[in-house]
Amino acid sequence: MGLPYLRLFTGDYLKDTRDLSSCEHGIYLLLMFYQWDTGRGLPLDLERLATIVNARTKADHEALKRILGRFFTRKADGYHNRRIDHELAHSEIVREGRQRGGYARAALLIKAEPDDQQMQSKCTANAEHLECISPASDPASDLLRARASASASASAPPPTSTPAPPTEAVASVGVEKTPSEFSLVGLAPDDARREGKTPKGNGPLRSTKALNVQAREVLAMLNQATGRDYQPVEANLKLVRARLEEFDLQTVKDVVATKCDEWRADAEMAKYLRPATLFNAQKFAQYAGQLPRQRNA
Repeated sequence: MGLPYLRLFTGDYLKDTRDLSSCEHGIYLLLMFYQWDTGRGLPLDLERLATIVNARTKADHEALKRILGRFFTRKADGYHNRRIDHELAHSEIVREGRQRGGYARAALLIKAEPDDQQMQSKCTANAEHLECISPASDPASDLLRARASASASASAPPPTSTPAPPTEAVASVGVEKTPSEFSLVGLAPDDARREGKTPKGNGPLRSTKALNVQAREVLAMLNQATGRDYQPVEANLKLVRARLEEFDLQTVKDVVATKCDEWRADAEMAKYLRPATLFNAQKFAQYAGQLPRQRNA
């Protein structure tokens, strides 16, 4: 079952369909909507398809055949549109990611739930190393805070000419922010990775988890285009993640789509439609440079 909405990229759609008549536009959209809503291929029976798109006249039936031949592939389980197959795979990745995130969040909340005795004294640091100290401070609490402050000072990078931002305290809940909670602006790439973040060019930092979701999406697209089954194992994901650190997601997808179109029909070159070749650091930079200028803009 897909997401409750279908991502429709109007620029891509119009680029491929500018020569269609109004009737053909309607038939094409209705067929895509049906495949999206059902999550499976279209029926192979032309009469059934004519009912789905409300084709009544002979001209409507001829338009239906033209749309099927141009935008859909006949398979054992029905007619498939490549873009809808890709969107269904993407929605499944998103759904699984949200489900795993929900389970992990619930587990953290249960683990962090304090008992009565802890509420009377203090609650320990959570996964993000925040301390929640009760209003009634005691010497043991002060000692723990002093040790944590000394440890943070020892591991902090050497001071620069710009003074470091002061520690900000939230008085209403008694939370003191640690250095890792401040803006990551100015951190070196290695420092950013130690903070669990990954730099993307000159743009905002993205987490490894977010990159993994996008890497799985790229692999699913490659499998769909080649009919193969490259698994989302670390050996494949790390290659795609490395390219996503250097290029945006759309550029990576454009390279995969372009190389599939160029090599798929060539028996000698088709064997190179694999992660080890497509996402090789030097080769990928060349492939991306070969994209039309408007795709790299």
